[in-house]
Amino acid sequence: MKKIYLLIIILTSFTFETFSQKITNYSFVPSSSTFAALSGGTTLSLTAGNMDDGYYNNISIGFNFIYNSISYSAISISTNGFICLGQNFSSV
Repeated sequence: MKKIYLLIIILTSFTFETFSQKITNYSFVPSSSTFAALSGGTTLSLTAGNMDDGYYNNISIGFNFIYNSISYSAISISTNGFICLGQNFSSV
């Protein structure tokens, strides 16, 4: 009985196609231009903390972003890279 199960497992293992090895071809066209620095940006002040461990609260993103049926127009960002929609960070 064990031999039949083993044979079935071996035979079915060769029939499944794997999708992880598909080859995708991308085209790349290099271009060059001169560097143009951004101007007119807004410099933010930390809400609390320092540049190593601080955060910025209530930063307007300039448009309404709808996520999970909730509209957001501002974000909060920590200096460690965490971004939060709809809630301000606070010191713990």
